[in-house]
Amino acid sequence: MSYAALARKAPVVSTSPARTVSLATGGLRIGEASDTYEQEADRAAGEVVTAAYPRHQWSFSSVPVGQAWLQRQPDPKLDAAAQKRLDTFTIDAKDLSNPLVTGQLRSMSNSNLVDYKNKVKDGDVKRFVETLLTFSTPLQTGAGLDPLSGNLTMQIGNVNVAVKPDVRGARVKTADTNATFAANPPRIPGYDTKDGVVVNFPDVKTTVTVEIVTSYETGVSPEATSGYGRGTTADDLRNKATSLRFHEGSHGEDFIDFVRKNPYPTFGGKSGMKVADFEKEKTAYNKAVSDWGKAFNKVKLQGDCVGKTVDEYHKGEKGYKNICP
Repeated sequence: MSYAALARKAPVVSTSPARTVSLATGGLRIGEASDTYEQEADRAAGEVVTAAYPRHQWSFSSVPVGQAWLQRQPDPKLDAAAQKRLDTFTIDAKDLSNPLVTGQLRSMSNSNLVDYKNKVKDGDVKRFVETLLTFSTPLQTGAGLDPLSGNLTMQIGNVNVAVKPDVRGARVKTADTNATFAANPPRIPGYDTKDGVVVNFPDVKTTVTVEIVTSYETGVSPEATSGYGRGTTADDLRNKATSLRFHEGSHGEDFIDFVRKNPYPTFGGKSGMKVADFEKEKTAYNKAVSDWGKAFNKVKLQGDCVGKTVDEYHKGEKGYKNICP
């Protein structure tokens, strides 16, 4: 639940200073321009992830889970029936759309999760519960387990999302969920010009990798009670979703939900365009990427600034600066 990571910029598409090289053909070779947005991207650029994503050992495609289901209105009769099914190990895949059910599962101790997995009959529920032993971010629709890396992976548009196994004994304060992103290629390639027109420009299709990982301090259990943010709202309390695992996993869900709702920008420049038009497209693209990255870096506030906010939690603490809007 550390807020320090909010100050870190996730890597965004980077560019390098402009360079113009004469060609024997009489045209020009134009390198990457250096506008304000590109310079900002350069400062924030990180390692580009190019690893291929192998076939999943199994996938989770039919169960409606994820942030969209958090808006479900409580129904006392239906919830009482769901609670009974939960208590008697008879829930099925449909129940995974009910935050009353998933909130309690996500707040169980590891030993109780193992017991529940062994007693419940439904295969999708078994899989969902089993992943909670390794990942605080709950299994999402369309995700699968990569047997080589051990990550939960899914593709959303041109973004590959990888949820890495939780880290125990990490050098964090209590717990922290961090997300980074990297683009490939990391910058718009250079191009040739002839008579003021762009030529020999490759078809650029940027792919993005988002990595999410939750870390716990030595001695901190995922089932411990959340001190602020998710896990403390009225809905969370009603659903008995109060654990650190639930809080941290909600950060992971928020990042995935952001990617779903905010497609990564695409570059529209191509051969045959006038150089001026191409450069305008490039400037617009770099601004869009910069804006996307800034919004991505603010996602954690969603899970920390609700219920009892992180600012309220740290009120009066020497050196603490408020971060909630």
